[in-house]
Amino acid sequence: MSEYQTPIGPLFELQRETLKRGADLLELPRSVHSEVTAEGLSASEEAGRQLLELGRGSVHRSLAVAECVQGSTDNGLHGTVDTVFDGLREQQGELYTAVEQSHERTERAAMTRGAEQLTIALDLNRTLEAQLVGGLEELDGRGGDVAAELTERIEALGKHLDGGRRRDRDQETRRRPVRGKRD
Repeated sequence: MSEYQTPIGPLFELQRETLKRGADLLELPRSVHSEVTAEGLSASEEAGRQLLELGRGSVHRSLAVAECVQGSTDNGLHGTVDTVFDGLREQQGELYTAVEQSHERTERAAMTRGAEQLTIALDLNRTLEAQLVGGLEELDGRGGDVAAELTERIEALGKHLDGGRRRDRDQETRRRPVRGKRD
C-alpha cells in the first residue's frame, strides 16, 4: 500500500523531484560555461606568454642591430631586457591566477545561492503540502458533521420553500373571484 493517504502527497513529491531535476539541468550549462572559461583563460594566458617572448626577442634583435651599427658592446642592456620581460611574465601569471580564483569564487557563490534557493523552495513545498494535507484531514474528520449540517440546512430550506409556495397558492386562491356567482 502507498505511504500517501491522499493524492496530494504524490503531486507534491513530483513537484519536488521536478525542482531537483531542474537544478541538475542548470548544472550542465554551468559546468560547460566553467570549462569554456577555463580553456579560454588558458589559451589567453598562453597567447600572452608568446607575445611577451616575441617582444623580448624583438627588443634583443633591435639591441643587437644597434650594437652592430654603433660598434658598442652589451653594457648590460640584454640583461635588463630579460629582467623586465621576466617581471612582465610573472605579473601576467599572477593576473591570470587572480582571474581564475575570482571566477572560481564567483562560481562557488552562485552555486551556493542556487542550492540555498532550492532548499528554500523544497522547504516551502513541504510546508505547503503539510498544511494542505492537514486541512484536508481536518475536513475529512469533520466530513460527517459537515454532511449532516448541510442535509439539515437543505431540509430546512426545502420546508421554507414549500411553506412559501403554499402561502402563495392560498393568496392566489383568495384573490380570484369565484365564477358563476354574482353578487
